[in-house]
Amino acid sequence: MRILVVTDKRLDSLSHGNDLRVWHFCRELATRHEMYLLTVPLKLGFRDEFKDRPIILSDVFKKIIDMPNPPVHRPSLRRHFRQNESNYYSLSYPRYFSMVTKVIADLCEQNSISHMLVFSLDLAGFVRPFSRSKKILFDLCDSEVLTLTRQIEFLPPWPLQLNTRLKAHLLRARLAKAEACLPHWFSHVITINGADTD
Repeated sequence: MRILVVTDKRLDSLSHGNDLRVWHFCRELATRHEMYLLTVPLKLGFRDEFKDRPIILSDVFKKIIDMPNPPVHRPSLRRHFRQNESNYYSLSYPRYFSMVTKVIADLCEQNSISHMLVFSLDLAGFVRPFSRSKKILFDLCDSEVLTLTRQIEFLPPWPLQLNTRLKAHLLRARLAKAEACLPHWFSHVITINGADTD
């Protein structure tokens, strides 16, 4: 079986929790399957401090492709009309979105890839077009809705920071729609515990 792994940041170090999770998952799969890696760098400057135990990607992946960073220009105003957070990149940067989906399509066709393993809710919109033709295992890990809900609880009470609170509630509604769609879009969804699954 040939599997395309899609992540939103490069796997840099075994000292970082996310990298550790992705790396061991992929390394185990590589003992039986042919693995390909596509990195779509949506979380720029996420961490430079984790450099002490680098990961040798070529030990696991037959081919590694790093997409360029998203555009630096102001995103399209169409993004404000999204109801589902998974549509953020298709509405904000439509050319970049098309470029990434074309690379995914080309990789799948050229390497006869039948399965995909995707990490990060930010990538849901990019891989959704392939959900009918590929079996996709989507690793959500932690529910972003639950995380944001906990953060909102610690905001100052109304009406303080009204703008911040309104933005947080709007984002939570968009994230909730995105997470609710995942089981319908993809073959399987992995979370870390029952609360995140619910």
